[in-house]
Amino acid sequence: MLGFYFNNLQGQLPAALADLTHLRVLDLHNNALSGPIPAEVGRLSNLEYLDLSVNRLTGSIPEAFGDLAALQSLNLAYNELSGPIPTQMGQMAALRNLDLSYNQLNGELPASLADLAALETLRLRDNQFAGAIPFGLGELPSLAEVDLTFNQLTGTAPSALYKAAIHRFWGNALEGTI
Repeated sequence: MLGFYFNNLQGQLPAALADLTHLRVLDLHNNALSGPIPAEVGRLSNLEYLDLSVNRLTGSIPEAFGDLAALQSLNLAYNELSGPIPTQMGQMAALRNLDLSYNQLNGELPASLADLAALETLRLRDNQFAGAIPFGLGELPSLAEVDLTFNQLTGTAPSALYKAAIHRFWGNALEGTI
């Protein structure tokens, strides 16, 4: 485990983090880290928990995150990340919790998110996502919480998403009946 949260760490994340091949937990939330997330983090094949929330990280989510097959929890909330969610993230078979809230992410939600069969929590609020909500999200068997509030989503929400114990969709341009 590598945990340095609430430490006012500054500067960029070093690509050398990828050399910690046995690392299972990387928790650097609530610091002042800036710059892009190095794609090399995607080489941490044993990583189960990654929390880089509440920093000043910029740039896009690395496509290499799709290689994090053991990752169960990914929290990148409260940063300045932009661009789309990489479709490769649908390959993260063990992922149970995904929080990308409070960033500047945009584009359409990739249909590959529906491949995350273990997903229990999906938080994407306060971004700039547009387009339709992928139908397959409603088919995720373990999804208990979905928060898509304050984006620019359109169309209808898949009715199966309303089965999630917590479902938040307000602040979009959705239509249809519940």
